[in-house]
Amino acid sequence: PRYRHVVVISLDTTRADRIGCYGAGEVLTPAIDGLAEEGVRFADCTSAAATTLASHASLFTGLVPPRHGIPRNGYVLDEENATLAQRLDEAGFHCAGFIGSAALTARTGIDAGFAHYDEDFGIAAGEGGADQSQRPGTAVTAALLDHLDAQLARDGAEDARRFLFAHYF
Repeated sequence: PRYRHVVVISLDTTRADRIGCYGAGEVLTPAIDGLAEEGVRFADCTSAAATTLASHASLFTGLVPPRHGIPRNGYVLDEENATLAQRLDEAGFHCAGFIGSAALTARTGIDAGFAHYDEDFGIAAGEGGADQSQRPGTAVTAALLDHLDAQLARDGAEDARRFLFAHYF
């Protein structure tokens, strides 16, 4: 196999010019900057939609909203749409997603293909002004690392191929 692991990090509602590797000199983002140095950093990309679910449906299906059927948050992805996680699962990857916003809950169908889909929100909608249930980025990272540690503790798990999706809101 050409790639052993695939990691997709989504920084929802974040401007690129507020991240060090995209030119924000006064902003300290050492973890993201380090990943950008070792991985692939897309320098010129545009979201297919302005809302979380529609843009992530495009990210995972490779289709624009009129083709995948999600115009905005609150819709359900038709299961006829093949997702990246489904394709990678078919190729033998363990697929795990860790979600920071209720806009991407499993009830939307965006979880298709993930063996593990973590959406344990610690902040309820309305709490502290939150417009939707969500969780802090530190909790998303902790859940991902806990899952990865558990996977690595299994016999033979170090040889597994993985697709990890971390969504920060």
